[in-house]
Amino acid sequence: MSFRYNFSVDPFPLIREPFFYFTVWSMAAILLSYFHLAPITQVWIGFIGIVLPVILCIRMVPFGPLEWIERSKRETFNPPFWAFALVTLGGVLLRFYRLEDLSLWPNKDEGTYAIDALELVRQWKMVFFYGAGEIPPFYRLLEGLYFKWVPPSLFSQWFFPAVISTATLPLGYWAARQFYSKSFSFLCFALLALGFWPAYLGRFAMPGSFLFFWEILTLGTLGASLIASSPRKQIGWWSVLALEVAGGFYIIAPNWIAVALAVTIAVGGWAYQDLKSRRGMTLVYLFVLTAGLIPFVAEVFIQGYGGHVRSLWTGDPTSFWNNRMINGGSYLAEIFFGVEPKTFCYGPFWGGLLDPLWDGAFFMGLIVIFRMGRSLASKWFFLALGLFLFPGIASHDVEMLRVLILAPLLIVGTVFGFQTLKSRIRGGKGWVVIGSLILLSGGLDLYHLAVPGSMAWRGSKDFFESLKSAESFKSYQILNQKSKKDGPGYLFLDFVSVPLDQTLTLASYPFNATLNEGLKSVKPTWMAFLTNVNYQPFLQQRFPEAQWFVVGDHLMPWDGEIMLCVLPIDGHIQPMLENWLIADVFFHEVMVALTRLPEGKDRENVLRDFTKGYSNIQNDPFLSSSFWEIMYFNQSADKKFDEAFMDLRQIMKTGYPAAHIYNELGAMFWARKDPLDAKKAFIQAARLGGEHTLAPDNLRAIANTSGL
Repeated sequence: MSFRYNFSVDPFPLIREPFFYFTVWSMAAILLSYFHLAPITQVWIGFIGIVLPVILCIRMVPFGPLEWIERSKRETFNPPFWAFALVTLGGVLLRFYRLEDLSLWPNKDEGTYAIDALELVRQWKMVFFYGAGEIPPFYRLLEGLYFKWVPPSLFSQWFFPAVISTATLPLGYWAARQFYSKSFSFLCFALLALGFWPAYLGRFAMPGSFLFFWEILTLGTLGASLIASSPRKQIGWWSVLALEVAGGFYIIAPNWIAVALAVTIAVGGWAYQDLKSRRGMTLVYLFVLTAGLIPFVAEVFIQGYGGHVRSLWTGDPTSFWNNRMINGGSYLAEIFFGVEPKTFCYGPFWGGLLDPLWDGAFFMGLIVIFRMGRSLASKWFFLALGLFLFPGIASHDVEMLRVLILAPLLIVGTVFGFQTLKSRIRGGKGWVVIGSLILLSGGLDLYHLAVPGSMAWRGSKDFFESLKSAESFKSYQILNQKSKKDGPGYLFLDFVSVPLDQTLTLASYPFNATLNEGLKSVKPTWMAFLTNVNYQPFLQQRFPEAQWFVVGDHLMPWDGEIMLCVLPIDGHIQPMLENWLIADVFFHEVMVALTRLPEGKDRENVLRDFTKGYSNIQNDPFLSSSFWEIMYFNQSADKKFDEAFMDLRQIMKTGYPAAHIYNELGAMFWARKDPLDAKKAFIQAARLGGEHTLAPDNLRAIANTSGL
């Protein structure tokens, strides 16, 4: 290996060598990523090991011409087929390794999106902006079509994004070739295949994984549009680009605004260079883009939009900008070095989303791009970096999916760094060195995903429950074992007042005879349902042969643990079962309707439709209790407290007067400034199930406040 500088003449050769800075940055990143250091120590390492070398590198390293990035460059060395095959194999391994059990259980967001796709299988009916996140329909439509061909299950849910992520690999190489040389594009392909963040995104059955695919497709089409030669090709490519830019708004709109703006600025910069001859293509782009956005804009006015974005933007006005600066630092720390994970934010588990070798190469690449000076590509790159980071900085907390659109730029910047290192080594040895670094990086990222990424879900209860439902997971383990022994059963999962989440509905679909149309010919011999622990004394008398399992070991927001009841279907159960199957239809429909409601939308219309089915269940005290509980909690959420108070009264008349109902009634009396009745209700709640409610605490609070 020989470097281009004469070490015998230059008294300070190291400070002029990119490999020196790459090593310093990578070592600093190792310390910051993998060691638990005091904050002041981290600051000093960051300053001495990152900031100072960046300043020195900008001033001291002569990078020379960058002919290796040119798309049309004739290269003496092209990556061989076996290299593509090896990298592809590694990329597939990262995406499909332990597909079904690596993270134990889907997170609540995955369940929310899956249930709507599942409903599209059962009946083709949907809303445009879905759920609290106001997610447009593109991804849900794709997943719904997928579930029509592949039966829903835990495996099939995770298989879908893994396939999308795998399809991103050849797409990424094609996209890079629209801008760069073959060798540069191969390195982009290798980092896309073997990098932790791209593979990690493919582990989530969520719109974000598809948005990453769509972004790379759009950037590749931008490159194809810029190099199109004939007018016919230009019209085609610019039209397709406009449709893709418009299409991103139908996946995740807030993130995509930054991408759409960056692409449109690139189009404007291209047109400005030769406005006379390029005006026509620019008008084609703008016309098709506008046409593609018309349905989206129409739905914004029809259905309303923006509640979720406003909720993310809000914060303490007195410290607004200070918090945004801290937030920006947190996002950068998660990307490059990581922070100690306490709750789940779609971030890394061990170090940063980029491993230390990526960090070192990216810092080098960033300087190379900066040194490109007045190049439009350089200016656009830094502008896009700022735009793509903005959705994260603008929000009041950290969730790494908000900045996933940064990933393609990080890959390109890192490849600039690796290519710079390769260019300093004469002959084919440069490929050996860079190939070894990328393989080592891929090994770190595979370990990150397979070991810390798996252990995080198994090692910390608080971390698991920050975005996953332990109750659903425990219920599934019990029900899955039951189904393996006795076949499918009737599962009633929507009788709880506040649905846990929808992951259990998806996971149990293969053996749930209440929802799965493919099981209609099966005659189940068992049934199961979820309920509040405080109903058990009433239900145990009704179902003496039932098995009871506590699946929630803490007080839930609705005051009481969740229990799973499993019981055999015999002669005296059969008449009740038929009524429950009828009731399950509209209980499930109201759950789906409530899940679909966007942020801040009133529940009145949904609840009005729900009440139409009450006549079918009013003679069953358990179903009546479940019905009025659902009404109570949703009326309370809409701040209709008089109606909510009457809902509790209805449970007392027609349902089971359980301990948690008395506790809620006591809270209502207290809010209505009736401490005597509040105390009576809390005493009754404590008598019926003191260990399962907050009634004892509430009685002490009354005594301390009013002296009663």
